Amino acid sequence: NKDQLLPTFKRMSELSHHTERTLSRKLRKLGVSYKDLLREERKNLVDKLLKNGRYTIIDISYLLGYNEPASFCRAFKTWFGMKPSQYRRNMKY
Repeated sequence: NKDQLLPTFKRMSELSHHTERTLSRKLRKLGVSYKDLLREERKNLVDKLLKNGRYTIIDISYLLGYNEPASFCRAFKTWFGMKPSQYRRNMKY
């Protein structure tokens, strides 16, 4: 998805001037994976995106790189213990 906010692993390797294999090895050496970094960054961005009323839950799921909004909602619930819509309703602006 071209509107995705976070770079793919391939794009990260290009930006860091490494092959995907080399980048993977370097991350592993640091005890982290692309998936770990992606999950943390998604969690960091979601609060800002939910506060911005112009984005729907579906928009946010695609911006964060999820192919299916249901996948985003499941991940969100594991992070915060509630649905994104519940979280948004409970937010203090």
